[in-house]
Amino acid sequence: MKKLLSILLTLVLLALPMALAEESSGIVVMQGSDSQGIIWTLALNTENQMGCVSLTPADADTTYITGPLAFGDGSFTITDNEDGKDYVFGYQDISATETILTYEPTGSEVQLCVVDQSVLSDTPAEEYYAGIDTNGAQCTMGINWESGEMALAELSTDGTTQVISGTFEAQEDGSLLFTTTDGNSISLSIAKVEDAPNQIDVTVNDATMRMSLVNTAVLGE
Repeated sequence: MKKLLSILLTLVLLALPMALAEESSGIVVMQGSDSQGIIWTLALNTENQMGCVSLTPADADTTYITGPLAFGDGSFTITDNEDGKDYVFGYQDISATETILTYEPTGSEVQLCVVDQSVLSDTPAEEYYAGIDTNGAQCTMGINWESGEMALAELSTDGTTQVISGTFEAQEDGSLLFTTTDGNSISLSIAKVEDAPNQIDVTVNDATMRMSLVNTAVLGE
């Protein structure tokens, strides 16, 4: 399990130059899921060269790898603080906004997206999700079911970012009517994915995006 977590760190590093343009804190947060239904969240601190990765299977507890980071030629290593072992990963840069992390021993392949930290810090949410839409935009959503507040951030393939926030109300057909702070209304639906407790499908204008739950504990590890 720990080796699987290490792989995520590699992917994040590759996406680091783009992410740093968006995040001024020195911490980059990335998110993704593999074909086995494992949810990956990672946080990299580029100022002190430390990282934390969480791996959450659908039917098991979360595992963490935390420690110093080191870069190699097409590889990335994290030395875990708990067991002192080095975990080495490979990565592949597909495009300016797409990075695939792979781990051959388990056959895992993870496409990571950047988590918009303004949503994490400014939205009093109960849950945060991230994913990539059908146009390749990297999206972050914070939602508070109790207060009816929501925020959505989109990082497009050209590097531009848009963040909207507001409130939502449930409709009779099961959809949500999201009213932004500037008065616009957006109809969307959120459905839990069967047999995947940490994933949801978000549908807007007949386009559906799979999003996975961001483990914010990585920011405190």
